[in-house]
Amino acid sequence: MQKLIQRTKKAERQVLRRAREVAEKEYRTERWQRLDRSNKAWKDFKRNVVGSRLVAKERWKLGPIAPDRTSSPNHGVSKSEFRDANAVNQNTWPEHDIEQRCAWAGGPQNLNLRVGDRVVIMEGREKGAIDVVQQIRIESATVTLKEHGKVRFF
Repeated sequence: MQKLIQRTKKAERQVLRRAREVAEKEYRTERWQRLDRSNKAWKDFKRNVVGSRLVAKERWKLGPIAPDRTSSPNHGVSKSEFRDANAVNQNTWPEHDIEQRCAWAGGPQNLNLRVGDRVVIMEGREKGAIDVVQQIRIESATVTLKEHGKVRFF
């Protein structure tokens, strides 16, 4: 009878030991995951602080001509899928239309725009955004901007 009691106690101790090991392993796993989430949150916070400081410096340096970053410049479209909106329609315009379109900038012969100039978008959904002129086409009286004015074609 004593042997039976000893075996029962030994089996109970083994069950308790195994349960304790499983609980300890779950605790370590949960603690590691919690620390990992905390580290990722801290890195994200630091990245946001650095970005905010860069934007603040840019706004301070550019003053009233700082870009309006309240809306996303890409509107949810990946950059690899961008194409120029005017690439499809490269036809030339009548001379009087080009004259009218370029009148605000000194006319097509005396155009006061150059590649690399910063311009403000005055109309459309990207109104108020500031971008850099990448290309000027006199024949169609259009400019290509570096970041804005892109269209995704399917």
